[in-house]
Amino acid sequence: MIDTYGTAGAVRVEQWQEMMQYVSPLPLMEQLHQVNHYINDTQREMNDIQLWGQEDYWATVVEFIGAGAGDCEDFAIAKYWALRTLGFDDNDLRLIYAQVDGLGTYHILLAFYPADGGEPLLLDSLSKVIVPASERNDIRPVFSFNIAHIWVNKNRFTAESLRSSEQFSTWQSVLSRQTLKRPLIFIGATS
Repeated sequence: MIDTYGTAGAVRVEQWQEMMQYVSPLPLMEQLHQVNHYINDTQREMNDIQLWGQEDYWATVVEFIGAGAGDCEDFAIAKYWALRTLGFDDNDLRLIYAQVDGLGTYHILLAFYPADGGEPLLLDSLSKVIVPASERNDIRPVFSFNIAHIWVNKNRFTAESLRSSEQFSTWQSVLSRQTLKRPLIFIGATS
């Protein structure tokens, strides 16, 4: 780990594991808020060219935490895996590929769909606060996905299952990656 991410990266991964242990016994909604807060506050926003030397690289959780930085999908993927690890039902979690007004590019964020069928809550690297989807009029979802499915949005947050996510090669590469990639730069400790 130190060879790949430096001492600061190894410490970040250890702190990540400690955070996961700390939040494990907490109530579901508190887990949601703690994970969102931790990831948004400890990781830096950095584009893939700067960090990985390629146009679009989707990092695993260990790569993202170890590197100390990433872009929107890395934040969303880390939150997704943290919540799944904590026992959230995969059917209640979706990564959303969306257009965001004023951003000028596509964006990925995480949605938590409460089991009671309520409005999805959005966990976003652009906001430290988790909000109901109705409070984010700037987001226009295109499609969403999780480990099993891909959905195409019929309107803002109502989607129709299109196919298995096994056909989404970029997502599958994250799920199956065994070798950790070394970033081009080392991010120091953020304490």
